[in-house]
Amino acid sequence: MLLAAAPLATAQSIEDKAQACAACHGEGGVPPDKSWPVIWGQHQGYLYLQLRDFKSGARKNDVMGPIAQPLERDDMLALALYFSRKAWPNLRQPRAPAPRTRSRRRLRAPIDRSAAPDAIRPGTRAKEPNRASPDRTRITS
Repeated sequence: MLLAAAPLATAQSIEDKAQACAACHGEGGVPPDKSWPVIWGQHQGYLYLQLRDFKSGARKNDVMGPIAQPLERDDMLALALYFSRKAWPNLRQPRAPAPRTRSRRRLRAPIDRSAAPDAIRPGTRAKEPNRASPDRTRITS
C-alpha cells in the first residue's frame, strides 16, 4: 500500500496520480475492502480537506499520511476535482424500499374526548351552564 505513494510523487498527469489511488480505492470506484472509503462521486471540498488533513497530520492514518505527504495543494485540488466528477459507483447493495406515500390529509393527534365537558361530548345534550355569583353560590332563576 505504501508503494502507491511513489507514483504520486513522480506522476505527471492527474489521471496518472488518480491511478495510484485506484490501487486501494478501486478501479471502478468500488474499494476491494469495504472498510476503505469510496472516493468516486464524493464532494470536491470534502476530498480536498481529507487530503490536506492527512498531509498536515491533523488526520492520522498510517496508509494515507505518507501518500498525501508529497502532494502539493494544486495536486490535492486537482485530485479532489477529478474524483468529484466521477459517478458514484454501483456498490451492489440492495435498493432501499420505496418510500410510503402519505395521504394529503393533514395528520392530527387523536382527540381525547373523555376529558371533554359534557356540553361538547358527542352524543350528549348540553346542560345548563353553572353560573356562579361573585360569592360563589349558585344562582337560581
